[in-house]
Amino acid sequence: MTHSFEQRLSRLSIVVFCEPGPGTAEIIRHLQRSRATVRNNWPLQEGMAADADLVICDYAAGLAKRLPWPPGEAEAALLVVLPAGAQYDLAELQGICADAVLHRPASAQTIDTAVMLALDHASYVKRLKARIARMEENLRAVRSIERAKQLLMSLHKINDARAFQMLRDLAMQKRVTVASLADGLVDSVDLLTYK
Repeated sequence: MTHSFEQRLSRLSIVVFCEPGPGTAEIIRHLQRSRATVRNNWPLQEGMAADADLVICDYAAGLAKRLPWPPGEAEAALLVVLPAGAQYDLAELQGICADAVLHRPASAQTIDTAVMLALDHASYVKRLKARIARMEENLRAVRSIERAKQLLMSLHKINDARAFQMLRDLAMQKRVTVASLADGLVDSVDLLTYK
């Protein structure tokens, strides 16, 4: 385990939903060596609570229904531990939307690799979701500004550039963004024209 990765782990809260046994004990001991806060919760229950940065859980049929979030909407990095030599359903595993998997028996190196991949993948997905949310907000703002410009153009019989200049000047006077001013204008017109 590299020093920087060990430092990263030491700041984490980890919940382990794995059946007690030698393999689980080794995973927990290895994670505790990094000074991470590790809790083991067993048995696996419906709607298991997971207020942690990383959730490690045994694969089980119907696992997607037991997770505390809908598949693909994880609030923590999810690492699924696959049983040694046992069968598992690939389609169901895919539906869980795990960030990484760990095969039993697990060595220190495979645990570190799986944990690192799970954390990095979850972080990447979170960044993408934030970027998408910002893009959606920008698109809503552009639509609102365009609608407000159309209202000003029809009300004052002015062109597109002049309507935007009016919006911008008024936003500067009110010390608000052009988008929030446009939202207010559109909302007020919608309210006044309500039937």
